[in-house]
Amino acid sequence: MKPPDQRDRERIRDELDRNLFVEAGAGAGKTSSLVGRIVELVRSGVAIGAIAAITFTEKAAADLRHRLRGALEDAAAAAADSSQRDRFQAALDELDHAPIGTLHAFARRLLNEFPVAAGLPPGFSVLDELESGLAFEERWEDLLERLLEHPHPAGGVLEGGIELVQLCDFDDFGLHKTFRRVAVGFHDNWDLVEARVDTAEPVPWTIDITRLTALVEAASQVATPPDDTQAGCVDALGVWAAKLQSEATTIERLMTCAAIAKRFANANRTGNKANWRSYGGDAALDELRDRELEIHAAAECQLEAARNYRTRLVGAILGRWVLGSAQARAADGTVEFHDLLVLARRLVSTQPEIRAALHRRYKRL
Repeated sequence: MKPPDQRDRERIRDELDRNLFVEAGAGAGKTSSLVGRIVELVRSGVAIGAIAAITFTEKAAADLRHRLRGALEDAAAAAADSSQRDRFQAALDELDHAPIGTLHAFARRLLNEFPVAAGLPPGFSVLDELESGLAFEERWEDLLERLLEHPHPAGGVLEGGIELVQLCDFDDFGLHKTFRRVAVGFHDNWDLVEARVDTAEPVPWTIDITRLTALVEAASQVATPPDDTQAGCVDALGVWAAKLQSEATTIERLMTCAAIAKRFANANRTGNKANWRSYGGDAALDELRDRELEIHAAAECQLEAARNYRTRLVGAILGRWVLGSAQARAADGTVEFHDLLVLARRLVSTQPEIRAALHRRYKRL
């Protein structure tokens, strides 16, 4: 029998979706249906502790447990024989300890049972939303303090310093704006960071303005009509030519590149052809515009290289930070809600003996 091709796999997946998953809005009877299924499982002899009923909110979990208790009491009262009555009564007795709750609660249940295998100390605690927020702010302040402590850190670019600050200031990226937004996103999804973000120190980057400087100097010598808008552009090119030669730091040159790129983004619309009749006509104006567009492209090339370097640098810094924070939380035994899901998934996916034991325990999900 040949393996299924892509079309077969899609057909099988659609079939599974139709048979296993039901989409229903509020008030459609999802909880009632779930309660009915659990009652029938208990009636058939499945222990309540072997049924994992998982919801997504605390409110839904409380409602499910409350309604299930009532349904089990009704079923016990209406039981056809003593054996059924005993099953329902046993379910009622064990209901408070049954695996009925949120996804996070179920993950915590697994981790509480196998803490050492999950890399946690026994008796670990879970921070609530407020505590997690405060802990994040404290770690964020510590990160900023470390990054800004030394202008030129001996530990390499991943230790921060003036280069990072200036790269964040460039292009309105912002240390307290986009850099923080990336930090929050990484923190909220640190397991994806672990899988997808390159945390290695990026290859050193330096700006190369040799070609740009030559283009700017050459264009700054072009004669223009005194009242034409191109006169101001050429004057600016003269200023930038001097700056590119005198500026010593990478970030100074980068800022000049940004100014040049912005000024000549629409160079093909600058200048009035009527003004250029005595300065070479349309051909001279078109030639200058072409030069300015070439200058714009050369400046943008350097800006794009800087942006790419900043992306790798920020990814490496924040990636190491969030992964280190997650490891520290696990070692300290003070985990957050998202940690519960990640650590439980890791526990089940990497520990075949534990996975087999859980498979034997939970007969229905």
